[in-house]
Amino acid sequence: MDWYHGNDQQVRLQKTVDEYTDLCLKTKGAVNGGRFLGTDDYEALGWEQVIELIKQHGVFTFRMIPVEKLDEFRANLGRHDLSVVI
Repeated sequence: MDWYHGNDQQVRLQKTVDEYTDLCLKTKGAVNGGRFLGTDDYEALGWEQVIELIKQHGVFTFRMIPVEKLDEFRANLGRHDLSVVI
């Protein structure tokens, strides 16, 4: 039985999460989002790396982000032609 499920993009993202296991274990703020990469401490991970990962993989998750930070997120991502989906 194949471990990965979904369309080609979904399977690629799932495999990428597995490939980044060491990075997630060793890098403060990097997390395994289950189906794709993410962060639970974007300040520790750094916006530059967050933007790089989003552009590289096309999707990224932010965990445990306070609602009052959403405008800041939208502004930071908007500067890179990226958007927040809630």
